[in-house]
Amino acid sequence: MGSPRRFGKINKIYIDGSDSSFIRALKIQIGEYEEYEEIIKDAKSRNQNYEFSMDVVTVSLSTEHKSMLGNCKMLLERDGGYIAINQV
Repeated sequence: MGSPRRFGKINKIYIDGSDSSFIRALKIQIGEYEEYEEIIKDAKSRNQNYEFSMDVVTVSLSTEHKSMLGNCKMLLERDGGYIAINQV
């Protein structure tokens, strides 16, 4: 897997937070600090949003699934769709 930067400007990668070994491997691959739990813990202790200091952001699908599905639906439908899926 190459750097996600090869696909153009990617601001954030949101990923299910359940597989910490995969998250660490992805962060290492793109050159991001892999000990993300420390960043999250520190940001929460300061009442700050940790997403601003990460490119790969973990998401709890058990609590965020409805919001994420709504966002996905908007990307697929709004103004003809921002995302296309190849049917091949």
